[in-house]
Amino acid sequence: YHLELQRLGYETAHIGKWHMGNDGKPRPGYDFWVAYDGHGRLFDPKLNENGTYVRRQGYVTDIMNEMAVAFVKKKHSKPWSLWFAHKAVHPDAEQAADGTFRMDGYRPAERHKDLYRGCVFPKKPNMLPAEAIIKQKPAWAEALALRRNKQSREMLDAIHAGTQEEIRLRAAMMASVEEGVGMLFEALENTGQLDNTFILFLGDNGYFFGEHGLGPERRFAYEEGIRSPFIARFPKRIGAGTRIAELVLCQDVAPTLIELAGGKPGPQIQGRSLLPLFAGKRAGWRKSFLIEYWAE
Repeated sequence: YHLELQRLGYETAHIGKWHMGNDGKPRPGYDFWVAYDGHGRLFDPKLNENGTYVRRQGYVTDIMNEMAVAFVKKKHSKPWSLWFAHKAVHPDAEQAADGTFRMDGYRPAERHKDLYRGCVFPKKPNMLPAEAIIKQKPAWAEALALRRNKQSREMLDAIHAGTQEEIRLRAAMMASVEEGVGMLFEALENTGQLDNTFILFLGDNGYFFGEHGLGPERRFAYEEGIRSPFIARFPKRIGAGTRIAELVLCQDVAPTLIELAGGKPGPQIQGRSLLPLFAGKRAGWRKSFLIEYWAE
């Protein structure tokens, strides 16, 4: 949709994880580009900045936050759109020449390394051992067997899979993301842009910490996998405190932003603009959707 926003006169930017293809080189549709190859590194990352690779010192979330704030604060000669995709809360991972990954695990910023230590994430009734799930769902047996090979076991151990420490570390990594959200709001407010900017905060998927015997995983169509944050702010169109119960999908982002920018989504767009829902017009909205996942 950024190609369309460019055609509509917008300055467009991408900062952060791309991961559609393993290289971080600039993609069409963006006037400003910062990304990295593959999963990227949490500390001292090598970034592709507008086509040139640059090694930056520091924690990747902090670096990305500062770049996003700088883009928001600079002078713009036309309206702008920023897609800001954090690496958090992914683990540190490095792809070898043979295609295998080395996992170093979840690593918060140094100032957050002890955050939430001693806290307990409440266990839900559906957090059962995988072996117990297999009795109900035999198809899971093959997936469990794959986890027992040496490489899979090493990766799972590196991220403390299925433990309280895995959950704590991921929550601690989110703290620097939250700081960045505050920095962006402050920058928008100080530059007089806050109430004239459509802000969307979302995750692309949920996650499992043992629910249904799953974890680490996010691709399966249980509630934990398919429900994720989707929070929007735009006082001109959305009343404060509005809650929408209708089924909203990630595919709805593109038509919503294109329509907000004054365009018309093309026939190739599968999602639907959310502007009618923001206005309280909910008749005829979708009642269902299809999820398909083809295992690797």
